[in-house]
Amino acid sequence: MTSTAANPLKFLDKVHFDGTNYTTFKNHVLITVRARGARGYLDRMIQKSENNAETDTKKGEVKATEWSSRTPSIEEWEERDVWALGLIIYNTKNPIRLGIKMDGTVAEAWNTLKENYEIAAMMAEKHLHATEFTDGMDFTKHIEDLREK
Repeated sequence: MTSTAANPLKFLDKVHFDGTNYTTFKNHVLITVRARGARGYLDRMIQKSENNAETDTKKGEVKATEWSSRTPSIEEWEERDVWALGLIIYNTKNPIRLGIKMDGTVAEAWNTLKENYEIAAMMAEKHLHATEFTDGMDFTKHIEDLREK
């Protein structure tokens, strides 16, 4: 009925989410789920439904669907949702400390990440972009300042 999914991709250690690298981590997650066809599980575009399975009327069997299908069977939905959740959890250094919801769907976990880190990441990026080097400044000190931000 459904093909067995490979284990979620394990990112390089420097990309594992640690609370300070949200933007890099988010981009890696989004690229990976898009490549797999699982983006709809993060943003709730693919919903779990009792009526999703397509049946082959000749054989009475449930047809396997593509990962990007908006109508997976319940079993396929569960497998794909937990795969995407695993992608986030396996690539986070301490998901409990970082407040990631691990006992629900991947969409719930993704939303806790966005709620907790998206605004902070945008503000930090804005602050970093506002830092300028002007004539007469000590260049070494400027570089140190950028690294601290």
